[in-house]
Amino acid sequence: MNVIFVGRKTGRVKQLDLRHPLVVTAALTLVFGIVGGAFSIGVGLGVHHHAANPLDQLGGWSKDLLRQKAQIEDVRRALQEKVNALAMRVGQMNANVIRLDALGKRLTRMAKLDDGEFDFGNPPALGGETADGQPAQIPNLTAMVDD
Repeated sequence: MNVIFVGRKTGRVKQLDLRHPLVVTAALTLVFGIVGGAFSIGVGLGVHHHAANPLDQLGGWSKDLLRQKAQIEDVRRALQEKVNALAMRVGQMNANVIRLDALGKRLTRMAKLDDGEFDFGNPPALGGETADGQPAQIPNLTAMVDD
């Protein structure tokens, strides 16, 4: 089998016999050079961008999970401390309100005001309703942390 080359400017004709051992050797050398070069580039890139062993990844994920669990526990602990402090503060405020009610009763007796003027026997009016008449809801803080 022959390949014929024709020059554009000169019009000269050259033939290449593909069965000649030198041409076959050169073609095979070129093909193997391209394939070998692509293989060596792939191996080099694979070494530089080596994916971690899946077991190593699993160990890393386990460490991350343990760290995140510890962070969640820290947040829960801090939240519980804040809730405890808030409950203590509400208790102090309740004690002060009871004292103020007792003082109010005593002042109304001392001032000899009518019983209907200030009624300390009934609880005061409560607000906290929404526009549709439903009581305001306080979200569960623990559920918020869990979410």
